[in-house]
Amino acid sequence: MIRIHFKDDGQDILWWDVNEEGVVERCNLQEQIWPGTKVIGSSGGAVQPQDIKPGEKLLVIYQSGRGGEFIHPVTKVENLV
Repeated sequence: MIRIHFKDDGQDILWWDVNEEGVVERCNLQEQIWPGTKVIGSSGGAVQPQDIKPGEKLLVIYQSGRGGEFIHPVTKVENLV
């Protein structure tokens, strides 16, 4: 499990906890919206922690099936024990 932190632009969501399959399991707010969102890598599979760089925006597939770029850039990625 990793925690992805996002730049604080005044939005509600500041971090996601993402499992090994790239799926958001927990977040700091809006728990009815974000869990189930999948973070995808450039190859289309689950994103790998070492591939996420501060300043970049994540590619995601929302629960609705719609995909796109998450608007808030990453500030930090940490491994959770």
